[in-house]
Amino acid sequence: VAETNETKRNAAIKAGADAVINPAEKDASRNLSKRLGGGFPVVIDFVGSEETVKFGFDSLRASGQLIIVGLYGGSIKLSTPIFPLKNITVSGSYVGSLSEMTELMALVKSNSIMPMPIIERPLNYINDALADLARGDVIGRMVLKPGMR
Repeated sequence: VAETNETKRNAAIKAGADAVINPAEKDASRNLSKRLGGGFPVVIDFVGSEETVKFGFDSLRASGQLIIVGLYGGSIKLSTPIFPLKNITVSGSYVGSLSEMTELMALVKSNSIMPMPIIERPLNYINDALADLARGDVIGRMVLKPGMR
């Protein structure tokens, strides 16, 4: 897991991540690639910002694939010769197939996946909830409930 927020890195370890890295550290992708013997075969970017896409791209090994799922937005400048030289593929994915959803639900039902943390807050705390989300302070999902005190 690559995450700049220490609390979220710790949550990823608690949820079962094999390793975490702070992509904001100097030369993080280069050090990671050296440690892995050339980089990752596949990187899935769940954010889609300029910084996360660049980090993911730089963390790929030869014949690697970067899949951008996140819709944060932005743009990135990449050197085009690296694509054929390293045989790198960059693609996007917005939805999965029905068979993939069926497979995912089977995993969830078998308790093979740790449940997502869910934070419940009263609806009248919406401004605080939005501020927490904007700061990146929410781990998991937040549900605002009318009538909750």
